Amino acid sequence: MKIQNGISKEKKVMTEKRNSLDNNSIISKIKELILILIFTLISASVSILLSDIFFFPITYYSINNIDIFNICFKYACLLFIIITCSLLFFFKIRSLHRDGNSTGAIIKYIFLRPIQYFGFIFLSLILIGAFIIILYIIFSNNYYLIYRLSGSA
Repeated sequence: MKIQNGISKEKKVMTEKRNSLDNNSIISKIKELILILIFTLISASVSILLSDIFFFPITYYSINNIDIFNICFKYACLLFIIITCSLLFFFKIRSLHRDGNSTGAIIKYIFLRPIQYFGFIFLSLILIGAFIIILYIIFSNNYYLIYRLSGSA
């Protein structure tokens, strides 16, 4: 490895290769900008086309049939939530089974975990409520405390 001006020959070759890839000429920059412009125009056109094909009919139907659309939307959201929760439940049971847990341990986990989450949420609500009560007491007595601190008592 021959060193020339503090730079090894290998690093100099790598730098030259990188410089040939990072060509900073005006023509290369114009080509890059044209490619970005073309990509932007294509993506905007596809987005407009998709919105005209899919979203306009749904919006038009929802405006003309509000009650039916609300019912369909409600059941679609409910179905999505049920399917998502069922899949998460199935994957968790499968993961516990693959980890070598027994059926009894899996059932125990399934029944104890919601109780733990409920307890955590309940404790969080109690702490938040206590914090709000403390802030209320402090701010409701703020005028009196400032009066007392200013020495006017």
